[in-house]
Amino acid sequence: MRRTAIALALALAAGPAGAQALSQAEILQLAKDACKTQDFSLMFGYFAQNDGVRAALTAPEVQIRSLDRPGQVQRTVKGAAYRDFKIAMIDYSFFDAESAARFDAGQSEALETLKLDITEQPGGAYRVAYVKAEYGPPSEDEEVGDLIRTYGQPGAYLFEPRDGCWQLTQDFR
Repeated sequence: MRRTAIALALALAAGPAGAQALSQAEILQLAKDACKTQDFSLMFGYFAQNDGVRAALTAPEVQIRSLDRPGQVQRTVKGAAYRDFKIAMIDYSFFDAESAARFDAGQSEALETLKLDITEQPGGAYRVAYVKAEYGPPSEDEEVGDLIRTYGQPGAYLFEPRDGCWQLTQDFR
Protein backbone atom coordinates (compact mmCIF):
# COMPACT_ATOMS: atom_id res chain seq x y z
CA MET A 1 0.00 0.00 0.00
CA ARG A 2 1.34 3.42 -0.90
CA ARG A 3 2.12 6.04 1.72
CA THR A 4 -0.42 8.38 0.15
CA ALA A 5 -3.20 5.85 0.68
CA ILE A 6 -2.28 5.61 4.35
CA ALA A 7 -2.23 9.38 4.71
CA LEU A 8 -5.57 9.75 2.93
CA ALA A 9 -7.20 7.13 5.14
CA LEU A 10 -5.91 8.91 8.24
CA ALA A 11 -7.01 12.33 7.05
CA LEU A 12 -10.50 11.17 6.12
CA ALA A 13 -11.04 9.72 9.57
CA ALA A 14 -9.66 12.81 11.34
CA GLY A 15 -7.03 10.33 12.39
CA PRO A 16 -3.86 10.74 14.37
CA ALA A 17 -3.28 14.43 13.71
CA GLY A 18 -6.74 15.18 15.04
CA ALA A 19 -6.12 12.81 17.94
CA GLN A 20 -3.66 15.17 19.63
CA ALA A 21 -6.49 16.81 21.61
CA LEU A 22 -7.98 13.49 22.70
CA SER A 23 -7.32 11.45 25.83
CA GLN A 24 -5.28 8.25 25.73
CA ALA A 25 -8.47 6.23 26.20
CA GLU A 26 -10.15 7.99 23.26
CA ILE A 27 -7.14 7.44 21.00
CA LEU A 28 -7.01 3.76 21.93
CA GLN A 29 -10.74 3.47 21.20
CA LEU A 30 -10.19 5.03 17.76
CA ALA A 31 -7.49 2.43 17.04
CA LYS A 32 -9.80 -0.37 18.17
CA ASP A 33 -12.61 1.06 16.04
CA ALA A 34 -10.25 0.87 13.05
CA CYS A 35 -9.79 -2.81 13.87
CA LYS A 36 -13.55 -3.37 13.95
CA THR A 37 -13.82 -1.95 10.45
CA GLN A 38 -10.81 -4.00 9.31
CA ASP A 39 -8.82 -0.83 8.51
CA PHE A 40 -5.22 -1.83 9.17
CA SER A 41 -3.77 1.39 7.70
CA LEU A 42 -5.74 3.57 10.10
CA MET A 43 -4.93 1.36 13.09
CA PHE A 44 -1.25 1.42 12.12
CA GLY A 45 -1.25 5.22 12.02
CA TYR A 46 -2.47 5.34 15.62
CA PHE A 47 0.04 2.63 16.58
CA ALA A 48 2.94 4.59 15.05
CA GLN A 49 2.09 7.84 16.80
CA ASN A 50 0.88 6.83 20.26
CA ASP A 51 2.66 5.01 23.10
CA GLY A 52 -0.63 3.92 24.70
CA VAL A 53 -1.86 2.28 21.51
CA ARG A 54 1.52 0.56 21.09
CA ALA A 55 1.35 -0.76 24.65
CA ALA A 56 -2.19 -2.05 24.20
CA LEU A 57 -1.65 -3.60 20.78
CA THR A 58 1.73 -5.25 21.33
CA ALA A 59 1.41 -8.98 21.91
CA PRO A 60 2.36 -10.43 25.34
CA GLU A 61 5.58 -11.62 23.68
CA VAL A 62 7.36 -10.19 20.65
CA GLN A 63 9.66 -12.46 18.68
CA ILE A 64 12.86 -10.82 17.45
CA ARG A 65 13.89 -12.42 14.16
CA SER A 66 16.51 -11.89 11.50
CA LEU A 67 15.52 -10.44 8.12
CA ASP A 68 18.01 -12.85 6.55
CA ARG A 69 16.61 -15.89 8.38
CA PRO A 70 12.99 -15.04 9.22
CA GLY A 71 12.23 -18.60 10.37
CA GLN A 72 14.76 -18.36 13.17
CA VAL A 73 13.77 -16.66 16.44
CA GLN A 74 16.77 -14.82 17.88
CA ARG A 75 15.06 -14.00 21.17
CA THR A 76 11.70 -13.23 22.69
CA VAL A 77 10.86 -10.02 24.53
CA LYS A 78 7.93 -9.50 26.89
CA GLY A 79 5.45 -7.17 25.22
CA ALA A 80 5.38 -4.85 28.23
CA ALA A 81 9.17 -4.44 27.98
CA TYR A 82 9.32 -4.01 24.18
CA ARG A 83 10.59 -0.50 23.32
CA ASP A 84 12.24 -1.03 19.93
CA PHE A 85 9.50 0.14 17.55
CA LYS A 86 11.38 2.21 14.97
CA ILE A 87 8.54 3.98 13.14
CA ALA A 88 7.10 7.33 14.20
CA MET A 89 4.31 9.27 12.58
CA ILE A 90 4.27 13.06 12.37
CA ASP A 91 1.69 14.94 10.29
CA TYR A 92 0.67 11.89 8.23
CA SER A 93 4.25 10.98 7.31
CA PHE A 94 6.42 8.19 8.69
CA PHE A 95 9.89 8.78 10.08
CA ASP A 96 12.67 6.93 11.85
CA ALA A 97 11.64 7.00 15.53
CA GLU A 98 15.09 8.04 16.78
CA SER A 99 15.25 11.04 14.45
CA ALA A 100 11.67 11.96 15.46
CA ALA A 101 12.65 11.87 19.15
CA ARG A 102 15.64 14.16 18.48
CA PHE A 103 13.38 16.47 16.46
CA ASP A 104 10.74 16.58 19.23
CA ALA A 105 13.44 17.36 21.82
CA GLY A 106 14.74 20.25 19.71
CA GLN A 107 18.09 18.54 19.20
CA SER A 108 17.79 18.30 15.44
CA GLU A 109 15.79 19.77 12.61
CA ALA A 110 16.39 16.75 10.39
CA LEU A 111 13.82 13.98 10.23
CA GLU A 112 14.76 10.76 8.46
CA THR A 113 11.84 9.72 6.27
CA LEU A 114 10.91 6.06 5.95
CA LYS A 115 9.68 4.13 2.96
CA LEU A 116 7.01 1.68 4.10
CA ASP A 117 5.72 -1.37 2.29
CA ILE A 118 2.60 -2.79 3.89
CA THR A 119 1.45 -6.17 2.64
CA GLU A 120 -1.38 -8.39 3.77
CA GLN A 121 -0.23 -11.87 4.75
CA PRO A 122 -2.11 -15.17 4.94
CA GLY A 123 -4.59 -15.33 7.79
CA GLY A 124 -5.22 -11.58 7.89
CA ALA A 125 -1.80 -10.59 9.25
CA TYR A 126 0.06 -7.55 7.91
CA ARG A 127 3.78 -7.12 7.34
CA VAL A 128 5.19 -3.60 7.53
CA ALA A 129 8.64 -3.37 5.96
CA TYR A 130 10.58 -0.14 6.39
CA VAL A 131 13.84 1.47 5.36
CA LYS A 132 15.14 5.04 5.54
CA ALA A 133 14.53 6.89 2.29
CA GLU A 134 15.30 10.09 0.51
CA TYR A 135 12.58 11.58 -1.67
CA GLY A 136 12.74 14.38 -4.21
CA PRO A 137 10.53 17.44 -3.96
CA PRO A 138 6.84 16.75 -4.54
CA SER A 139 5.06 18.13 -7.57
CA GLU A 140 1.91 20.20 -7.16
CA ASP A 141 -0.41 17.19 -7.17
CA GLU A 142 1.80 14.91 -5.05
CA GLU A 143 2.23 14.63 -1.34
CA VAL A 144 5.66 12.97 -1.63
CA GLY A 145 8.22 13.33 -4.39
CA ASP A 146 9.87 10.48 -6.27
CA LEU A 147 12.03 8.06 -4.34
CA ILE A 148 15.69 8.95 -4.86
CA ARG A 149 17.32 6.26 -2.73
CA THR A 150 16.96 4.06 0.31
CA TYR A 151 19.68 3.70 2.91
CA GLY A 152 20.41 2.24 6.32
CA GLN A 153 19.32 -1.02 7.87
CA PRO A 154 15.91 -2.22 6.71
CA GLY A 155 13.49 -3.88 9.08
CA ALA A 156 9.96 -5.21 9.27
CA TYR A 157 7.15 -5.92 11.70
CA LEU A 158 4.42 -8.52 11.65
CA PHE A 159 0.99 -7.67 13.04
CA GLU A 160 -1.28 -10.66 13.56
CA PRO A 161 -5.01 -10.63 14.25
CA ARG A 162 -5.64 -11.37 17.94
CA ASP A 163 -8.50 -10.52 20.27
CA GLY A 164 -10.40 -8.52 17.66
CA CYS A 165 -7.48 -6.37 16.52
CA TRP A 166 -3.97 -6.66 15.12
CA GLN A 167 -1.09 -7.01 17.53
CA LEU A 168 2.62 -6.55 16.94
CA THR A 169 4.03 -10.08 17.27
CA GLN A 170 7.35 -10.09 15.39
CA ASP A 171 10.23 -7.66 14.82
CA PHE A 172 12.59 -8.47 11.91
CA ARG A 173 16.06 -6.90 11.97
